[in-house]
Amino acid sequence: MLHCGLLRGGSLDSRPLRRYPLGTAVTYSLLNAPAWVSLQDTVLSVGPTSTQSTRSSFFQVVMTDAAARRDTAFYHVVDTSKPLDALA
Repeated sequence: MLHCGLLRGGSLDSRPLRRYPLGTAVTYSLLNAPAWVSLQDTVLSVGPTSTQSTRSSFFQVVMTDAAARRDTAFYHVVDTSKPLDALA
């Protein structure tokens, strides 16, 4: 399990997903990702603007190998232009 943080700064953030190079090929998928997050092959992209209503948003990237073993990276996106809590 891996925990990652992203800070929104008003620009597109793209980064390759990496793993230890042992074992069989793996596939990556998004879980609970907002519309402004995308995954293309092994490149995770977080859009320059978010539609999240509060400062924090969370999603996961799931890695699965040929034997159906899974590992999950948990992402926390912080948009400092948004309020700490949603308006009631």
